[in-house]
Parts: sequence; C-alpha cells; structure tokens
Amino acid sequence: MKKIVIAFTLAFLAAGVIKAGDTPVVSSGKTVTAVEPGSCLTYDYIDLDYGVADNDNAFLGGGERWGINFSKSLSSNLFLTGGYTNTGFDYIWNNQVFDFDSDRYSLGLGAHMSLADCVDLTFEGGGDYRDAEFEGNGAFDYDSWGYYVGPGIRARAGRFEAYAKVFYAGREGVLNQFGIDNDGWVFKPGMLFHLTDHLALKVAADVTELDSAVTVGARINF
Repeated sequence: MKKIVIAFTLAFLAAGVIKAGDTPVVSSGKTVTAVEPGSCLTYDYIDLDYGVADNDNAFLGGGERWGINFSKSLSSNLFLTGGYTNTGFDYIWNNQVFDFDSDRYSLGLGAHMSLADCVDLTFEGGGDYRDAEFEGNGAFDYDSWGYYVGPGIRARAGRFEAYAKVFYAGREGVLNQFGIDNDGWVFKPGMLFHLTDHLALKVAADVTELDSAVTVGARINF
C-alpha cells in the first residue's frame, strides 16, 4: 500500500509542472507569455495505474493490480516500452483462502506511423518475466518467461485521447499444472483526458482469456 500511495502522490505533484512558451503576446496593453501547444501524440511518458482484477477459473478469485510502465522515443518512428505490474488474487485450497501474488517485468520495442492528423498506427513486441508465489503452498510457486506481439491504434482530439492494442501472447507451460492454456490474445483499450501538456488522467482495461483488469491512473508526459 505504501508503494501505491507514493506512486500516485508523485503523479499528482506533476500536475504543477506546466511548460510555458517563449512567444510574447500583447493583450489589453499588457505583455504575457503564451503557452506553446504540446505534441499531438507523444511516446515519452510514464503511466501509474491501480485497479481491480478478476480471474476466470476455479482456483483464483478477485484481486487488485498496480503498475508503473513507460514509453521512450528512440527515433522519429521507434520507441522503447517496459514496466512493472503487481497483481494479487485470493485462491482457494483445501477450503481455505490464501494469497496469490504475481510480479511481472516487461520490456519491448515499438514502431508507429501516422494515418492522419493525431491518429497513429502502432506495432509492438517484447518479452516479460513473471514471478508468482502461492501463500501456504510453495509447491505451486513459479517463474516464467513470455512474449507478446501485435498492432494498436492511438487517436487524439483536443484533450481527449483513446487507444486500443491487440497482442498475441505466449508463455512457458507453468500453468499446465492447473490445466490452463498459456497462449492467447490480449486486448488493451484505454482513454485519457489531458489536464496539461505533462499530465493526463487515464482509464484502461486489460482483457485476456485467463483474467481481466480495469485500472485508473495518471500519465506523465516528459
């Protein structure tokens, strides 16, 4: 909980960081400084997310998720992505409820091309490492490597932005102990409201064949 509070505190402190332009404007006989418009779609940002998660199997119940993720431009068309996500569920074993905790670290590479003004087509691919622990039943603990690849689209109109990504993801056979297939599609839609050039509020979802999550949070553009 302390990590979550710190992350969101930093996000909302960033609301005070507003970049002003250098072009003077004369209004009512006074000279003021105009605010320069920001880039329509930027690939330099940090996302802070917190939400609720659900799992569609008999072993795991509802839980919560929080994460810190980033994107960094490498060139006019390439960008680097990565981050950390923690997901916690309850699981039932021998009529008792225990905690299941999963830490996921990801790193990937993406490319984007413009389809129209403020509309980009994206394509991303990468890998991730997951470490999972089952309280009270260490025999089920596992760590594994996975991958993801697929297209996406981003569009912005004024302060509003929307995006959607569709990935195909695969993972080692660690879930076979539960009779669960590891490979499948991941759908990631989201919406943002840009408060300033540097801060936006965010609502997003993460839907797979095994689980889903709805998150709220902040995006810090830099």
